Amino acid sequence: MNVQNLRIGGAVVFWRLAPFSDRKKVAEGLTALGMEKFVPEERTLLSCLRGALAETFQPVEKGTRYVVRPVKNGSPGFVVVEEQPRKEFEDGDDWGKVVAVAKLDEKCGTLSLSPPERYGEVWDKMRKAREFLPLATVSKLLVDVIEHLGGVSLRDSGGVYWLNDDVLDDWTPVADLMEAAALPGGPECHVSALRVVADEQMVRAVGDALTSEITTALSAIENELTDGDITERVCESRLARLAKLSAKVRRYADAFGQPMTMLTDAIQRAGAATAMATINASAAGGPSLFDSLTE
Repeated sequence: MNVQNLRIGGAVVFWRLAPFSDRKKVAEGLTALGMEKFVPEERTLLSCLRGALAETFQPVEKGTRYVVRPVKNGSPGFVVVEEQPRKEFEDGDDWGKVVAVAKLDEKCGTLSLSPPERYGEVWDKMRKAREFLPLATVSKLLVDVIEHLGGVSLRDSGGVYWLNDDVLDDWTPVADLMEAAALPGGPECHVSALRVVADEQMVRAVGDALTSEITTALSAIENELTDGDITERVCESRLARLAKLSAKVRRYADAFGQPMTMLTDAIQRAGAATAMATINASAAGGPSLFDSLTE
């Protein structure tokens, strides 16, 4: 009798985030989980100002849109521009008109708004925005955690990821935290993990995604090594990166029972090239870091 044992391989992970999340809840929750290094930095006043302007100034007429653009004269600030998109423009047509101009003195923390009628509203929303994390920040946080747990993006554009079964206990509390941190009264946050049996199709899908990820990373390292200004420190950083890539490939090879020889050989070749670049950079720059430690 031919007996085959199927095991749970892991989970396909994806999410639909709320527009804003409570930064304090996220920071406290991640710290409690021992993941404080993933706590996003507090938003700058300039970032908060841009969000406050976009929230405050909304078009009234149908077919009109408001766009917040940076001030181009070098001073920190933004202009709110009213635009009426059309299929075609002729010479002399106006692309849009300025609705408001906001400038920020970051040292003093003061704001100027022209016209000033909605100053209080903008200032209040700007201050409150520092307590929140926008969707893009939360998404990056989750991607960073996925990377930390050895996950693989199943799409080139991201958005759908694979996590091995042995790290799901670490992922689940992070997912629960993000759902709970969504601001009440608005759209909810949903972080989903679909458990998948480790069959041939799943192994192939994850293997293809991992191959794409590793190949892209090795190509970037190769391009950096051809830079004539490469330094010994840069080479050492790339060796550390290659060590992480190698560990990731070994982890998936062990989990799926696949040798992944092609990726292993490619990483080894990149490692040899990086080691040689390190030696050359050290020779060009005089005594290396290792020499100074043995003097």
